[in-house]
Amino acid sequence: MDYYFKIADTCSIHKIAGYDQSYIVDNTNGCWCVFDNEFSDFISAFIGNSVSSVDLHLNHTHFALLKSLFMQGILRINEESYFTEKETKETNNRLTIIVNTTNRCNLRCDYCYAYSDSPHRLSFSPVSIEEDIKKIAGNNTKQEILVVFHGGEPLLCWDRIVEMVQKLSDTFDDISFSIQTNGTLINKQIVDFVKTHNIRIGVSLDGSDKQTNIHRFGEDNNDYLNTVSRNIDLLTHNGVKFGILSVVTNENYKELLNSMSFFVEKGVRGFGYNYILSKGRSSDKNPAVPVSELVDVYTKIACYINDYNARHDPKDYISERTVSVLVYSLAHKPLGACYSSPCMAGDGHFALDVNGDVYPCDEFVGESEFCIGNIRNEDFSIDNKRDIIARFRCRSIDSLEKCRQCPLNRLCPFKCPSDSYYRTGELFQPHSMCEFTRFVLPRYMYLLQNSIIRPEYFVFH
Repeated sequence: MDYYFKIADTCSIHKIAGYDQSYIVDNTNGCWCVFDNEFSDFISAFIGNSVSSVDLHLNHTHFALLKSLFMQGILRINEESYFTEKETKETNNRLTIIVNTTNRCNLRCDYCYAYSDSPHRLSFSPVSIEEDIKKIAGNNTKQEILVVFHGGEPLLCWDRIVEMVQKLSDTFDDISFSIQTNGTLINKQIVDFVKTHNIRIGVSLDGSDKQTNIHRFGEDNNDYLNTVSRNIDLLTHNGVKFGILSVVTNENYKELLNSMSFFVEKGVRGFGYNYILSKGRSSDKNPAVPVSELVDVYTKIACYINDYNARHDPKDYISERTVSVLVYSLAHKPLGACYSSPCMAGDGHFALDVNGDVYPCDEFVGESEFCIGNIRNEDFSIDNKRDIIARFRCRSIDSLEKCRQCPLNRLCPFKCPSDSYYRTGELFQPHSMCEFTRFVLPRYMYLLQNSIIRPEYFVFH
């Protein structure tokens, strides 16, 4: 039987920096495949052309390569493709609501973007929290909802958090809670409550030593770091689910893996490494972390996570959010709301500010042009401000010229519009992590194709 092989003309071939391999990628669906450089001309012959098997002189290596190209959705055989678009669709229908419980904080991190210049001390009133959440959820008390208590430092208003958790648990059938804290105020009373109500804790900490936390605690304050370390031990010893959230800076990026290893030994399982948002006190900060070095760091972290999880039971798996997102994207697994295109701002994601103002996303709190209204107003309705939400729904990789032209556009996880808004003043600009993405995704392709890491060892916490 005569077979016809073809690769779509939307595919392109690129070398992987630092390796004797290249990758081919289709920028319409994100299918990709890695191969040795010596086969570039062989594969190029199929791009945009239908080639008959009769005209080919194939050896076992060629057959294996064609099989790999077909199985990974690049090659069509007799116009049949192995790839199915539905595999990449977002399946999470959860509604996430960030509640800023207070604009106060007992620290003054020099890169903080939240309430950096607020002259007033405010706290969110829990008096009608059930009705507040109902308004956002469209009176659907059976929808899956995640409420994240944020700030400021939310534990400064611990009694209000307790009241809100109790009220909301009595009202909604499928609701869960999370608290993002700097970790300095955690005590046994808080630990007992969050454990009883299965509340997940996120502790903000940039590393395991003084130097990596210099932006958070300052140069002369070891007490905060010691306090947070003791409180992390308290959480671990009491079996509370928690993770560590770090901001990547020049002072800590080289130590991210060492810090992760240190905290894994303490029982921490989930990590998230964020990048400085050009807002508030961080508006003049430029971490200027060298891209090539950061890619090397993330390569080592991925290998560390893979090797650790390969030796442990799934219930003890560790994870880092960006690493998992990169692997999931390349494995065509569903991603979360913040990594979809368009993002879920104003659809599956909202923020409630301390004064009751509602925003499509917590990154835009305080920006009046994105305020949907005040939740305590009788006439409040999300439907009245669909024009604001539409700005986010219209922003996708197809609406950004630079993204449309990028061969990795369907695989890039950095789609958050807040980065471009605070950096350029516009929503419709590419993300600042573009250069990092162009190097790290091919590196992860190499790791996956050569089975150095395996998708099943990467999870989200």
